[in-house]
Amino acid sequence: MKRGKFPNNSEGSVKGVLDRVHSDVVGPISPTSIGGCKYLVTFIDEYSHFLEAKPIKRKGEVLYEFRKFQAIVELGKGRKIKEFQSDNGGEYTGHDFIDHLDRNGILHRCSFPYTPQQNGMTERMNQTLMNSTRCLLIHSGMPHNFWGEALGSA
Repeated sequence: MKRGKFPNNSEGSVKGVLDRVHSDVVGPISPTSIGGCKYLVTFIDEYSHFLEAKPIKRKGEVLYEFRKFQAIVELGKGRKIKEFQSDNGGEYTGHDFIDHLDRNGILHRCSFPYTPQQNGMTERMNQTLMNSTRCLLIHSGMPHNFWGEALGSA
């Protein structure tokens, strides 16, 4: 049975910077980067499309990277993150992550299982980043385990 199209619904659109931040984790990525990373975590502000992409060694580092991202963008913009959109991955639904969001007054919006369309902004950005990184490595002749370093230029 084929799934129907998802509606292009602008209901709930954001009105300003940091109203909603999207996140996703890519991986495990093979080969492991020269820095020992197997995953990539992305954070994207829906309004400005500001992007932060970080190679990480394990999914357990997502909360640490989110705290760093949050501190930088909230200080830089003088605003607080209002909503956080992610999939239902354990890195986002664990007690520590949920507790951090609750303590900071951030509403957590999770997509339904097996519906990456609901987190389309990060899914598309991840695809673009990985394609750009792959092209950089191929055209430079660098080994594929330099993906973590090439990501900074993608």
